[in-house]
Amino acid sequence: MVTYVPEINAIFTQMEVPLSVAETPDKGKHIVANIDLAEGTELFEEIPLVSWPMDTLVDSGVEQCWWCLKVLPSTSSEGKTSSPSRRRWCSGDCAAKGKSLSDILDDAVEKSLIAFHSEERARLDDTSLPISVVSVARCIGTIATRIISVIERQQLTLDILADPAVMHQVFGAATKPFNRLVEPPLNSEFKDINIDSWVDILQKELRQTLTRALLRPLIQKSAVNDSAAETSEPSSSAPPKTQVAKELVEALVSKATINTLVGQLTINSQALNTVVPQLPGKRLTACIICMGAAVFTLQSNFNHSCDPNAMVSASPERNHEIVVVAKRPITKGEEVTISYIVADNKSKDERQEELQAYFFTCQCSVCGRK
Repeated sequence: MVTYVPEINAIFTQMEVPLSVAETPDKGKHIVANIDLAEGTELFEEIPLVSWPMDTLVDSGVEQCWWCLKVLPSTSSEGKTSSPSRRRWCSGDCAAKGKSLSDILDDAVEKSLIAFHSEERARLDDTSLPISVVSVARCIGTIATRIISVIERQQLTLDILADPAVMHQVFGAATKPFNRLVEPPLNSEFKDINIDSWVDILQKELRQTLTRALLRPLIQKSAVNDSAAETSEPSSSAPPKTQVAKELVEALVSKATINTLVGQLTINSQALNTVVPQLPGKRLTACIICMGAAVFTLQSNFNHSCDPNAMVSASPERNHEIVVVAKRPITKGEEVTISYIVADNKSKDERQEELQAYFFTCQCSVCGRK
């Protein structure tokens, strides 16, 4: 089994973060303090691998930046968007960062996935699922954009990428940030998620748009090479232009990939709770909202505690970025923990039931009390 602990620790060192990741049989991967930390110390900031809006804001008609989830002024007098998939951007910078992913998850694709999710929620008693086919699609699209980036940066052609070893290397490089995430036990089942139906809708909606996106840089690069070799005899062994892209797409939308992403999202999703002065079009003033959820490489290594010594903070200014802050003094060598659930005013049984979704049994001081 590949362990990414040394790589994550190298990232902490490069960022000059006074934390390190340890791995033990009883705690698995967890984070410890390298030095004494004072209350209120900002340990690090992190940008998510992928983020997505939550149903609560979508249902209320609040408009958000498609990329960073910033709450935006409403463009409708009724506070509702004209289309559930109509995308808005808070800045040109976000529009540029989100363009490649937005092109893959175009309006038609996103509208179909949102409709599927809405029908699924209507059949369930609990309508607050933290993840959905939309969030998984964003992960698949993000991996695809990383594949495209590798192709362009290394100037790979169809002929080069047709080599199975090269294709495996490219796919591995694109999925590496996700592979660093904590994964659930093998053969885990996820409450209220029908994997087969998710695979069907994701394959149906994403195959064509992913193929189109992956073909674009390959055809452009190959066209340059073809024009330079017009006088040469065509190679009978040259791969069909769509075959290489199709093989990458099938890997992206395979049941194995989707099942892995569902597991990673289930146990690593971080709610982005923040205080906003006032929701656009609403009478209520300052309130706490969950503007979305996201997965983070570094944050995912923290263990849960019902009495954590650190907390994850989001803010309207940071949007989908987070900062991890020490809640109280932490001594050198002490494990640094955060809370993955709202533990206040809940019994031990209620807390443990919620934590089952994370495949985690809490053994903190609070849960240890009789």
